Amino acid sequence: MVDNSRREDHKPDDRLDLEPPLLSMSTQGCRVEELEHTAEIGLRVFAASRAEAYACMATAMFVLTGASADPAAEQTARTITVHAPDAGTLLVDWLNELLFLYETTGEVCATAQISDWHPTELKATVTSARGSETPALH
Repeated sequence: MVDNSRREDHKPDDRLDLEPPLLSMSTQGCRVEELEHTAEIGLRVFAASRAEAYACMATAMFVLTGASADPAAEQTARTITVHAPDAGTLLVDWLNELLFLYETTGEVCATAQISDWHPTELKATVTSARGSETPALH
């Protein structure tokens, strides 16, 4: 643990040293900020729970690529279960599952409701519809 109590310049909510977000959006009860990152993309997510954060990242992933569900297209609800050895891998596998859904059906995740979340497993209901735009993947 780092003790910052003696640092003269430390303030509990001081965010001056953070880069401003490239994009800030609110979706599904949480907030996502896109950050400058040396890799393909960096996100900061604010949510009340991990389940809400994972659901938010599902829709944010498509929003950030420019893909959106066609409002005139028929929506499909699916139950998706993902297993992984840890929470970080679970997030990657969850997002990969949604990308696989897009690649095989052309459907974009419109909403995701995670009904059961554990660090190694999640169960979600995903509502998707054919995409109205082709994603501009990084």
